[in-house]
Amino acid sequence: GGMLAARKVSAICEAAGIACYGGDMFETGIAHLAGTHVIAATPNISLGCEFYQAKYFLERDLLAEPFPIENGRVIVPRTPGLGIGVDEDRVRHYAVETLR
Repeated sequence: GGMLAARKVSAICEAAGIACYGGDMFETGIAHLAGTHVIAATPNISLGCEFYQAKYFLERDLLAEPFPIENGRVIVPRTPGLGIGVDEDRVRHYAVETLR
């Protein structure tokens, strides 16, 4: 799986005349944002998308701010990187191992 694989599947489907649908599973907001950017940057993903929002199944997400949704629509952030900062304290709290 992953972002590159999603783009490859979409290209194969596009060549066959098949539109695609985007979505994710039970992931943190970081993965949701990465998927949002892939979907927004892949024209053949034209059948909409679905996100299982982390706030509904995680006690605390890793994002510094909530995942951007307005009127039931996912908003693609326009700031650098994924568009929303990560809460570094939460990452350290949940880290199993760190590299120095």
